[in-house]
Amino acid sequence: MFSSRNRSSRDQGSDEVRSAVDILNFASRWIPYGGADSYEIFTTFGLSPVQFARKLRRAADSAEARRRADFSHDDHARVLEQADRLDAMGWPGETTLSDGATANPQGTPPVTSAQAGPEDDRRR
Repeated sequence: MFSSRNRSSRDQGSDEVRSAVDILNFASRWIPYGGADSYEIFTTFGLSPVQFARKLRRAADSAEARRRADFSHDDHARVLEQADRLDAMGWPGETTLSDGATANPQGTPPVTSAQAGPEDDRRR
């Protein structure tokens, strides 16, 4: 029988894989459109583009997550390109700290008309 400590670490591992699969599936859906913008990333995951790019790279490096998401070699390459683009995008006022973490003193990004998509028109 497994101890509760083994079970909780196993559950945490499966949660991490599920989260990685969600990130890979999200990124895959946006590949035909050149990748998600900062608004979609923030409203879906609550992350800045730089934070999402870091998680996306980790997810793309997870063999288990790629298998569960039915990820092809081409998908992997496109998602890594998307992560590079997101790293370059950043948010105004966001800085990368020496340990690779990010700080964003402004909080959430403003949504510009260039970022607004068709779903934003329905909210007005």
